[in-house]
Amino acid sequence: MNPHRGFRQMTGEATWAELLGLGRPHRFPPRAELVRQGGCDDFLFAVTEGRIKVLHRDEDGEQLLMAVRGPGDLVGELARTGSTPRSATVLAVDPCFAHRIGSTEFDRFVSRHGLTGKVLDYSYGKLRESVANRTRLVHARPGARIARLLADTLDLAGPRLADPRRLPFTQQELATDLGLSRSKVATVIAELRSTGVLGRGPRLRVADPVRLRERANRSCHDPDDL
Repeated sequence: MNPHRGFRQMTGEATWAELLGLGRPHRFPPRAELVRQGGCDDFLFAVTEGRIKVLHRDEDGEQLLMAVRGPGDLVGELARTGSTPRSATVLAVDPCFAHRIGSTEFDRFVSRHGLTGKVLDYSYGKLRESVANRTRLVHARPGARIARLLADTLDLAGPRLADPRRLPFTQQELATDLGLSRSKVATVIAELRSTGVLGRGPRLRVADPVRLRERANRSCHDPDDL
C-alpha cells in the first residue's frame, strides 16, 4: 500500500498534518459506523489508519458496497454542512483511526490554502469510482466481483496491521455487500482456495496477491469465471 495516497497525497504532508490538527482523533472498532446514510451532520473525517467501506441503500432497501477506502482519505466531505443528508453509510473494516473535523474549520482550512479545486477533484473522483463499482456489481460475474473486492481491500492494508494479507470479512458479509447468495460466495471462495489464490483455514487470507489481482481484472463476460 502507498501510505501517501488519497487526499493526503494531493495536499502534501505538512498540509495534511495541519488538517489533522484541526480535529479530534477517534478510534472505531471493526463494523463501527462513522457516518450513517440519511444523517445530517456538520463534520467530516480524515482517516489515518485502517480500512473503511462505503455502503448505499437504494429505495428498494437493497444495500450494496460502493467503495473501500483507507488512510489518507476523507469521509463525508460532500455532505458536511448539516443541510445535505448523507448519501451512504460508512463502516470500519479494521480497527480504524480518524480525525473528526468540523465543517467550519474545514472550510476555513480549504480557503486558507486555496484547496477548493483539489477538494472538488478528490470528491468527484470518488464519485466516479463509486459509479464504476456499481456498474461492475451489475455486469461482472460473481468470481470477478469477489476477487476485486478482496484485491482492493488488500491494496489498502496499512503497515501497522499484524497480518496485512488477512481480509477481515466473513462470507456472509461478502454476500451482503456484493448482493450475492451465501452459497455463491462459498463456491467462489472454495475455488480461490483450491487454486492457491487464498490460503486454507476458516479465515480469508491472500496467498497469491498477483493471481488475485489477475482474477479481479478478468472480463465481466469471461465464461470461465463463476
